[in-house]
Amino acid sequence: MDLETTGLNARRDYIVEAALISINSNKISISEAKNYKIHTPAYSKEAAQVHGVLRSEGNLSEPDALREISDLIRNQWLVGHHISFDYEMLHARCQAYAIDFLPKGLIDTQLLAIKADTGSTHLSELIAKKYSLDALCKRFDVQLEDAHTAAGDALATAILFLKLLKLYQSKKMLMPVMIP
Repeated sequence: MDLETTGLNARRDYIVEAALISINSNKISISEAKNYKIHTPAYSKEAAQVHGVLRSEGNLSEPDALREISDLIRNQWLVGHHISFDYEMLHARCQAYAIDFLPKGLIDTQLLAIKADTGSTHLSELIAKKYSLDALCKRFDVQLEDAHTAAGDALATAILFLKLLKLYQSKKMLMPVMIP
């Protein structure tokens, strides 16, 4: 899962794009992938320069998109890069419309990579760049197309997750997960 937003504040900002990609039996299911461009009441030119989503592109109302997304992710594991940000943003926006959702749990590809290297999930700002999605895609030979779009980042994250899963299996390591 990946979201693109108008900013970094879950209480004040909005989701402008969301992408969800299914992984079943260790295979990515592109046919089940969903990409939502969401019409929001607020817009950020600065954020649009990063993700490229223009205000006019939103074709779903925010509550309609959030209802669809919450139905898809309810009782599912959510995998993402910095997944706690996406979860907090989605949770805040769903609360605004009294939409209830609760995923089974959260798996963060950044924390997976850090634990695989260091044995710990501690993240400092000094090592954050080393474990950015861009850096990990280069390191694990994952082609990152359409970077900073929800669909591009969600696909790269899904591929990265499967590579990290194989690494964890080969090292017989337990994966760190978060339960909301």
